Amino acid sequence: MKKLLIVLFIFLPLSFSFSLSAQNIITGKIQDTNGSPILLANVLIKEGDDILEFVQARNGKYSITLEKEYSKIIIEVNSAGYLPEIQALDNVQKNKTYALDFVLKIDEIKKLDEVVITAPKQPIQIKGDTTKFDVKSFSNGSERKIIDIIKKLPGVEVDNKSGEIKFKGKSIETVTLEGDDLFGYNYSLGTKNINVDMVDQVQAIENYSKNPLLKGIEGDDKVILNLKLKKGKIDLSGELNGGIGVNADKKLAVSSNNNFIGVTRNYKFFGVLSYNNIGVNNSPFDYVGNSVGVEKLKEKDYFAVKTIPEMVLGVNVGDNRSNINNSFFSNYNLTFKIKERLKVKMNLYYLNDNIFSNQISQNQNTINNQSFLTSDDRTIYKKPSYYRTDLELKYNTSKTSLLEYDFRIKYEEINTQSNVLQNSERNFQTSLFTKDFYLKQNLLFTQKIAKKAVLQILLFHSTNQIPQEFGINPSVFNPNNFQKDIQKTNFRKDYTELNTTLLGNHKGSKYLFSVKMNIENSPFSSNLSSLNDNANTQINISNNDLRYVKKNISTFGSYTFERRKWRISPSYSLTLLEQKIEDKIENNTKSSQNFIFNPSLSIRYKLNDISAIIAKSSYSQRPNTENYLFLNPVLTNNRSIVNNQPNFLLQKTFSSSLFYSIRDLYNQFNLNFGVTYDENNGSFFSNLEIQPNVMRTNYFYLPQNTNSTNFSFSTEKYVDFIESTLKFSSTYSISTYKNIVNNSDLRDNQSNNFNSELSIRTAFDIAFNFENTFVFSQNDSRNNQSGRFSNRFLSNISKFVYNLNQKWFFSLSSEYYLPNVNKKLENYLFLDFLARFRPNNKKYEFNFIFNNLLNKDNFTQIETSDYSINIFQSRLLARYFMVNVSFNF
Repeated sequence: MKKLLIVLFIFLPLSFSFSLSAQNIITGKIQDTNGSPILLANVLIKEGDDILEFVQARNGKYSITLEKEYSKIIIEVNSAGYLPEIQALDNVQKNKTYALDFVLKIDEIKKLDEVVITAPKQPIQIKGDTTKFDVKSFSNGSERKIIDIIKKLPGVEVDNKSGEIKFKGKSIETVTLEGDDLFGYNYSLGTKNINVDMVDQVQAIENYSKNPLLKGIEGDDKVILNLKLKKGKIDLSGELNGGIGVNADKKLAVSSNNNFIGVTRNYKFFGVLSYNNIGVNNSPFDYVGNSVGVEKLKEKDYFAVKTIPEMVLGVNVGDNRSNINNSFFSNYNLTFKIKERLKVKMNLYYLNDNIFSNQISQNQNTINNQSFLTSDDRTIYKKPSYYRTDLELKYNTSKTSLLEYDFRIKYEEINTQSNVLQNSERNFQTSLFTKDFYLKQNLLFTQKIAKKAVLQILLFHSTNQIPQEFGINPSVFNPNNFQKDIQKTNFRKDYTELNTTLLGNHKGSKYLFSVKMNIENSPFSSNLSSLNDNANTQINISNNDLRYVKKNISTFGSYTFERRKWRISPSYSLTLLEQKIEDKIENNTKSSQNFIFNPSLSIRYKLNDISAIIAKSSYSQRPNTENYLFLNPVLTNNRSIVNNQPNFLLQKTFSSSLFYSIRDLYNQFNLNFGVTYDENNGSFFSNLEIQPNVMRTNYFYLPQNTNSTNFSFSTEKYVDFIESTLKFSSTYSISTYKNIVNNSDLRDNQSNNFNSELSIRTAFDIAFNFENTFVFSQNDSRNNQSGRFSNRFLSNISKFVYNLNQKWFFSLSSEYYLPNVNKKLENYLFLDFLARFRPNNKKYEFNFIFNNLLNKDNFTQIETSDYSINIFQSRLLARYFMVNVSFNF
């Protein structure tokens, strides 16, 4: 209770009073011979061979209040992997506290060298490359899905926007289910939907190889998470979930999220069927904030670019509050064996949503000592549809060879309708219709040519086509004579690659050498015209019709040398690059050829088993032409027109970083700090012409230097004194860039960003617990020709949980936001309440949900640039009450 008082005194304006009564108390420490606390031990109160009472010691400390009076007792302490230790008390006196410390010796017979933590049901166990986290040990009862537990695990970081998970600073490859990869890079599908009650352990597996023939040979230090299900959750299990309620607008609030898991020796499957209109996104795809998921980040080289960007509907309070949706999502994932040698995996996706948003943006522009205000008031209806099928075949042609085939086909449609009031004067109706077709095929053959050497041959082909049509009524260019403007674009990217790779391990040193040939064919066309339906007339304003081709022949090599505490990894790539643009409008062809050498070096010095210093440095040259292809203007919204000046020159980047890290999972302590520096020579910059009704952007290439420096610090520690986990992180970045605004000279700009986060999460051995996260950020933009634009933002998010008993659970969440510390803007407080009831039959669960109790219906945030301050307001989900019932089977 004393620890609880200390925490609450520091972090909360609350006070409690406690009355304690005790008889005989025995307390003390339990350590090993090195003086380190033993994580878990049993303390037995005995009389002869009879056990009278007992208590479990955690983190090297114990305290037991004897329930009865004894004249003579024996105290025995035992822990797995250690010899038991005994002390005796004669003539035990009433109402007296005894302090008895124990030192346990390692049981040499039972010792396993690679086992660090061996006791069953300990929070953390480490064996070789596998770290096991006991789910129950990190739960306070508020968690619904397994991602809620993963966020609490020591050494694990989760990006809330992309869903990316990192372990010990390394991005994981996937999340497997009982050892099988069902989800691939879309692993957030599983982590967001698998019920926490189904999972017994989350296992982090390092030095993972998806291909068993590469185990111990490939040197990428890959990491995955594996979900170990509880006993009895094999065969078929899942959850049926449904809820209904009413919101502040007197409309029905509905939610249903059903999932099922099947696990047998030869097959595994996981499925999701969900519908809701309360802002919950159960899919791995983001149509509100448009954040890029892990899969798109990994496969970005194969995708075409949306020339006309989709509107961002999310704000800093999280998509669950700004996502005014009507979403249906279904997914089915299956893996099974046809024969011992043939394994099949299939993934099916379907999504349909109807998203509403109302946004008001105001820009206070200060350019060349002149100021003017622009504004847009938008009402948006966004309707995405998504269809996809994945197929993966694995065939062991022999014990030393494997043939893999991957196939994916995806079709996506997004229909966005908007009403816009521009500058409080002009009304527009706009529509954006986007189609996205993607087809991928991948054939990979692996042959083990020696005990520690493997040859791989890869044949890959993909095509991605994105036609778009944007319409605006009345015409932006000539509203007196034309009713509307139509902007059509079509961008396709065909990617073909042939790659041969040799991997090996020679006396502990790993090497890789590859030869690759790839061709990218990217045709692009656009047409901008104004139409008058009444007069049946049309005029063309702008056209693009071009084809961009990029050909590569390259070699890549790397060697990882490890000796004692040193690990040195040099690598290189040699590339012959050919680029060509055929412009049918300008009737010309441009081409270039470059020979590129990109070296890199990584050095790690291991200070001890838990800490290391890591230094990295690289020099790269890469083309950036694909993102700036079209020469003639393209209309992208009611006030923005974009064009480019294509250029084949390469962007040259020098990068270096230095980091120091401590990863001590045994004591639940992590620390990481370091600095990164990037310097770019040559890039595309923007020439902006900003007027009250229109903004024209021309991207052009200049061989100018820009740079960025980033400092980061983070630490996390479980503090036994207050039975809580404290976490602090901070970043500070300085970056420079250049642009031209309204016919100015080339401007030198600097952006400084500071972000810090302090959080606490308690683990009291009582019914009450809480967690709190405080965030502060400051953004400053300045240039050599005008003033400084800055913004300071803070938020504080708290969650209080109370487990009354095994049947009743309560939680209260509060979110406080101050969009700008200096300006007189509205601050925001959101309150959510949940009451959960589980009857004696634990298969059923009843949730009483009260969201947005104060009914905050909008949120304002501020963003700064080198020439403006943008005040952005967005509509939020109204307050709602819901009764939710779930059945677990």
